[in-house]
Amino acid sequence: MIKKKLIKNVAILAITYCLINSHSYSQVSNPRVTKSYPTIVNGIQMAQIFDYKITESDLKMNPPAFIWGARSPWKGMFTSYYLMLDRDPDISHTVDWYDKNRPDFPVYKCDMKTAVKLFSYDFGSYTTIDIDNEEAREYLFKNYILPALSKGFTTIAFDNVGATNLSEKCMVKSKDKWIRKYSGNISDINNVDIIKNYFNWIKQRINNKNIRIAINLTYDERDVAGYFDIASTADILVDETGFSRSCKPLINNLLNRLINLEKIARDKTLVIIDQICDNYYEINSSTSESSISKFFLVKGNNTYLAITPGEKYGERFSFNFDYIKIGNPISNIKNIDNKLLIRNYENGLIIVNTTMEMVTYYFKDNIQYKKLNNEVISKNIKIAPGNGLILVNY
Repeated sequence: MIKKKLIKNVAILAITYCLINSHSYSQVSNPRVTKSYPTIVNGIQMAQIFDYKITESDLKMNPPAFIWGARSPWKGMFTSYYLMLDRDPDISHTVDWYDKNRPDFPVYKCDMKTAVKLFSYDFGSYTTIDIDNEEAREYLFKNYILPALSKGFTTIAFDNVGATNLSEKCMVKSKDKWIRKYSGNISDINNVDIIKNYFNWIKQRINNKNIRIAINLTYDERDVAGYFDIASTADILVDETGFSRSCKPLINNLLNRLINLEKIARDKTLVIIDQICDNYYEINSSTSESSISKFFLVKGNNTYLAITPGEKYGERFSFNFDYIKIGNPISNIKNIDNKLLIRNYENGLIIVNTTMEMVTYYFKDNIQYKKLNNEVISKNIKIAPGNGLILVNY
């Protein structure tokens, strides 16, 4: 799901901050500095990925609705703490270290020789540990989750979560024998169950309805049922795939993915991260329309968008989409011949072509619309492969 990154980018994500009425944005270490859970208005609410390059003046001039990846809580914002799902954040705890100290913690592939590594970095890799092991859970809880809560974080954000077993997790050591915890296959019900049980265990340990769990969860067509099973344990879902790369739409599995994201957004807070283009200066009303149309297609009551051109996390980019005035959605997604997805809004229509071919949409009852460039459209319109359009009532 997440490409290899330098350590300061630390994969992704730690969730969340939401603006409340206060306009004091200084960072603090006092407990209980966050107050309100995110709410949303119509239009687009922007999220920010990591805060290590953000200053107070950045927030005052251009405040996001969310900030992902807080160094410490920001006063007057809904904040969160970042934690990888099942990797030990302490880079000194290598596999060799664990062999000497806690040989039952690391997870191995089915060959019982190769320790699981999700990603490799300049410094090496984080050790994947067994979150099905009660003592490994306690280690992560006491050393990372509890200290974060004591600082005032009210959301724990888990990264690198997926129903599919991409890292080929399989075996763990137990004194004088090996124990098989996973199948080692891509589709692995044990992987789904272990992740679900871990999140439910954390909820029971916290025992506080005001503490929330956020999950950066990969959508994978190979295990959609597992995706929804894991999603059921989260308060906040993150989609890091987004809709575009290098100013070109992502088309693979687009139909089902958009339909399922809209289902998620009906009941949960959803944060979508989209690169759109490789560079900030390339993003404009023309290059962004396809991505923004898909955001409106899946948008729920608490859906947020983070634009990170070229995967530049931690930087503050300014975007203004106030010119898109289509109001609130008045329907769910409608599937037309497994080619087009449309959604009606109070003052407009969203159309997305999910195929790799040009598709024509025919309007009913001679209704007329305007494109964002004010061009009047009637009778029909052609939509390019993978693209989306935002049409405003004329």
